[in-house]
Amino acid sequence: MSQRLIFADAPAAADALTFAGRSARVGDGAVRLSASGGTLMMTSAPFAPRGLFDSTPTVLAMRALPVDPELVCDLVVEATALARADDSAVSGSSSSSALSSARWVGAGGERRGIRPRRTRAVGDRRRCGGASAESG
Repeated sequence: MSQRLIFADAPAAADALTFAGRSARVGDGAVRLSASGGTLMMTSAPFAPRGLFDSTPTVLAMRALPVDPELVCDLVVEATALARADDSAVSGSSSSSALSSARWVGAGGERRGIRPRRTRAVGDRRRCGGASAESG
């Protein structure tokens, strides 16, 4: 059954699809979607061990995006299963095969301290400290 993720705006939905597209090309193609408190944490593993004696380190790629504050989920999907539903929504369905192939899902990132930040318009030349790029 297909579900919809409602994002705060169209750029966030487009960013989620970009992350999913990259995850489909690198790694095992699985994406973990974990949402609560208005933030969706997307996680994939470009590098992960594939067997008991494989010494490849687990490297996680993560993306935090603003979503509907009422959304609460924690599931693994195939990256290719995510598609644009409309400007600010993405649809997809979970898959048991994605979960069984993604052994890395237990190695999630820390969510404490992640808060939405005010975004700046493209071309805003201020640094994080508030000084302009020309004065630095």
